[in-house]
Amino acid sequence: MLQPMPIPKIADVVTNCWIIAEKKTRKLLADRHFDKDEEFITELFHGEFRCTVDKASKAGDIKEAFLHDLREQFPDIRDSFELEIIASGITANVSKHSKSIEGESGGDLGITFIRPNVTACDVDPSVLNIDDDYRRGLLCQAKIKRRPSKGHKSCWGSFTTNQKKILPERLKYLSLLLYEYEDEQRHNLNPFSWQLCNSVQLDKVENWLKNGVFPNRTTSDRIIKMIGTDKIGTDDKRILKQYIDPEVRRALIVKIGWLPDKKPPSQVTIERNIQLKQEEQICIVRSR
Repeated sequence: MLQPMPIPKIADVVTNCWIIAEKKTRKLLADRHFDKDEEFITELFHGEFRCTVDKASKAGDIKEAFLHDLREQFPDIRDSFELEIIASGITANVSKHSKSIEGESGGDLGITFIRPNVTACDVDPSVLNIDDDYRRGLLCQAKIKRRPSKGHKSCWGSFTTNQKKILPERLKYLSLLLYEYEDEQRHNLNPFSWQLCNSVQLDKVENWLKNGVFPNRTTSDRIIKMIGTDKIGTDDKRILKQYIDPEVRRALIVKIGWLPDKKPPSQVTIERNIQLKQEEQICIVRSR
């Protein structure tokens, strides 16, 4: 499959929305909701994330970011007004599926980006193909650090028997989402942290949880940016449909697309700057 159109600017906007929502969630927990579990935290965050993305979309941030990415992808298009028409009406929203089949997927939260993919036609470079349904997702297993207890071998919990059976096949697109309170009263939640599982065996992940040592913890801004720029997760349609964002499991869906009456056709004819294109080709030849 050809590489999708890069969308670094849109990824930046969505990542910023995530970080704002995460900070608001942590404040709400500190002010009103003490000692909550993974599911409550995730649900609370979803509401804040949805509102933040809606606000950015209404402010035109998504459209401007998409237009920027289009111009970067197609610098030789003579009239940028054509790209502005394509970007017109672009918006973003966050929706959520309900939790139902964690046992089947092995995770308890899917994060999926659905977004436009604009590419030049192989046969005729003056034609742009517009796909509004390119998807990439990451399967997550949320874990919260509990109070020390004699009844638990690990403060971070463990995997169920069924998860141990099916997770080895999912590790390449799985991440741990780690929630941890910074105080004994469990009022103040630390920033969300993540541990990707795509380069290890399941027994190694189990040891991380057992020992409470995660070798490559990273931050939300890095994870969301990497999903948005196709660095982690999967775009395999079968895996996405069956395990990450089926309608019968809990998932956060970030949908970037056009309003119904603003959606462009699947193909758009544009006029390219031939001179600029020739100069680019000469530079490529000279660099070889």
